[in-house]
Amino acid sequence: MNGARAEEFLAGLYAAGARDHAAAAESSRHAGSSGAADASAVGACIEQVDRRAQLHRLAILWLVCRPAALALAPVLLCAVDLPPPLRLVLGACCWLALWWAGNVISQFMVRTRGRRYRAGVFHNGSGPAGGRTEAILKRAAFLRPARPGGGAISDDLYTAPAWYMDGDWATVAAGLVAPEEQPRLRLLFPLEEGRHVMLDVFGLEHDAATAAPAQPVFLVLPGIGSDSSFPPAQDLARAAREQGSICVVMNPLGLRCDDLQRSVLFVHDITRVDLLHTAVEAVCKAAGTAPVVLAGYSLGGITLASYLGRCAAPHNIAGCICVSGALKTDFISSSHYLRFYQPIIVAGLVRDLLVKYGAEMLAILGVQGLASLASARSYFDLQQRFYGSLPFPPRARQLYCWWAAVEGWSWRKCVDVPLLIVTALDDPLHRSSSSLHSLVSHPAPHLSPKLTCRCL
Repeated sequence: MNGARAEEFLAGLYAAGARDHAAAAESSRHAGSSGAADASAVGACIEQVDRRAQLHRLAILWLVCRPAALALAPVLLCAVDLPPPLRLVLGACCWLALWWAGNVISQFMVRTRGRRYRAGVFHNGSGPAGGRTEAILKRAAFLRPARPGGGAISDDLYTAPAWYMDGDWATVAAGLVAPEEQPRLRLLFPLEEGRHVMLDVFGLEHDAATAAPAQPVFLVLPGIGSDSSFPPAQDLARAAREQGSICVVMNPLGLRCDDLQRSVLFVHDITRVDLLHTAVEAVCKAAGTAPVVLAGYSLGGITLASYLGRCAAPHNIAGCICVSGALKTDFISSSHYLRFYQPIIVAGLVRDLLVKYGAEMLAILGVQGLASLASARSYFDLQQRFYGSLPFPPRARQLYCWWAAVEGWSWRKCVDVPLLIVTALDDPLHRSSSSLHSLVSHPAPHLSPKLTCRCL
């Protein structure tokens, strides 16, 4: 998209009601004043969340480093003259090392036996199903790293070391090594009375004389508790800028970088695809004749898949790519995700909410309710102790209604644009959902899953 088209794109967003973030900051900032007693109660809960978060970080550190630690235990046990208590500890470590090695071998055997099955299930071959997948993969060509001799998309994207079966190291390292922040313009776009969405727009500085005019516009939804600083979103924004495209990242309402929602009642609601539709329509209209590619990661991808099935997509949406996405949310109940990752994610969400809306949440939940929320460890706890206590209609407060509303399985055949769902066998957060396997017996014409053996 060239310089003139970038100006037209911004003009379209401003015409639809968007405002500069800096200009709206003072007038839209939520009320945060509270009495000394309220501030003390909220502060105590924040401290409780911080303490729990430190323990969760240590658990993840052990999870990532345990292969090396357990491998060294037998060496130390044999090479060093140690007192009996320490030998007992090292002996236990050796036993754990053998257990871990057996687990790795068993996973390897299962995956080796299932290779042919997976190739048939996920249509990575010839025939009508394979042709449909290849056609959709061509729409996802922008995901391919720009290096000579690149192989298939699945080979280029997923680079976790083969010996680390769970992919924990690749997942944690990607979050620690943040890419260079890309220049962006932050806008506020109104959705309905009291609600706005924060849009970060990248790639507005292209030279009109050198940029290609037919490049697509990318609209990105990051995962839960993430925003435009999320490493995959930054990587996509950089790739879009390099090819002369505009990339728009839609930040979750009231979370992370969005500190301008006026009430906790307006915080991100995963079931409100109507609000998402309002923002998507505005971006597509501002793009004019340029194609728009939707991209989502984790919950962002799940939400987009549901949205495309439940709402009529604007005419210029070329397709959608969901990385670590799914059509069902059964993966959130996997023991690995529940034990290690959900506690740290939920702690970050709760802390963010307490810092921004602590006084209001105290008035709604009370002291005991706020303390209970501070000890939440899972998405189930977060819904039951926070969203379930908000003054929503009774049905909207029920857990199964929340998850059923965000799942796209029931609407999969209503999707009318190419939808590619990319997931990985060794992704520790998003174990391959049963809905992807079910697509073999219940296919959808515009939807293709792509299962890889390595974690993103």
